[in-house]
Amino acid sequence: MMYNIESKLPMVSDKFSISMKRQRPDKEISGSPERTDFRCVIESDDGGLFLIECFDLSKSKRKQIIAETINRLNIHGLKKTIPYEKSLDGSFLFTESGLVWQICRFIESDNIVRPDYIFLPEIGAVFADFIIDLNRISRKIDLNSADLPFFSIKKYIVSIFSQINTHNPEIIPGIKPVYDFLKAEFFEKHCLLKEGFCHGDIHPMNAIWKNNEIIAVIDWEFMGIKPEIYDLANLLGCIGIEDPNALGGNLVNELIGKLKKSGIYGNESWDILIEFVIAVRFGWLSEWLRKKDTEMIHLETDFMNLLLNYSKDIKSHWNTIRGEN
Repeated sequence: MMYNIESKLPMVSDKFSISMKRQRPDKEISGSPERTDFRCVIESDDGGLFLIECFDLSKSKRKQIIAETINRLNIHGLKKTIPYEKSLDGSFLFTESGLVWQICRFIESDNIVRPDYIFLPEIGAVFADFIIDLNRISRKIDLNSADLPFFSIKKYIVSIFSQINTHNPEIIPGIKPVYDFLKAEFFEKHCLLKEGFCHGDIHPMNAIWKNNEIIAVIDWEFMGIKPEIYDLANLLGCIGIEDPNALGGNLVNELIGKLKKSGIYGNESWDILIEFVIAVRFGWLSEWLRKKDTEMIHLETDFMNLLLNYSKDIKSHWNTIRGEN
């Protein structure tokens, strides 16, 4: 199977007007390998580097929507994106033998040092800049359409909790206090939040880095219309699970301070930010359950309860950064 896929690379690249010279297995690809069935870096005859990916036909509609959306955002000024190449027929996708292919420029990334980065204010600043640009540009071009339905984290959590109760009842004691906490107030308030277009999976490993600057944000599979503060909540959770102390550190202080000054979020969103951070962790818990990663399941459950137990202190600190205390 792998040999057959690799044998098609020159033909597929030709369909995107790229003359392939060789594969480049020496190049490290950023982002999750689970987003595609196969991916590799190729070098063209003129020395250009491209990331070529293929996936099952069942994913083609979603991949097309993602490619079109990234292209629109890039055209309207969101330059920290990597648009996909168009094939000879003008499409972002090419279908061959039951597989769908896409190609984009390949950009090498510095490996930011984990977990050192979580205390660097410059990392918070560049993430804030990206979130601000994404928010403003997406509102300007109105990406809310039938292709991007609203995602309710409330409905997702209710569904996940029900599935866990059926298939993984052993972890219910660990997550029920968290579920009850969110159910008490967050679920109702969540439904009243302003919506916006979000990347859906922003965190440091989903970016291309050069000298602590974001060159591009990648892996847009979870993009869509969500409560406006979704991306910030996800990013904070990813920083906090590296080291909970970072939620009061320089990166987070800079991130929240700069986003507050931008005015892109309403007070209703800010007021339930810590609750939203906890809520988004249910998506990560679901991922560990899917992979049957026992160590990460326990770590995630502990982290969610830690956020719950210190939620008032974290909220108070973030309110101080926002100038609300």
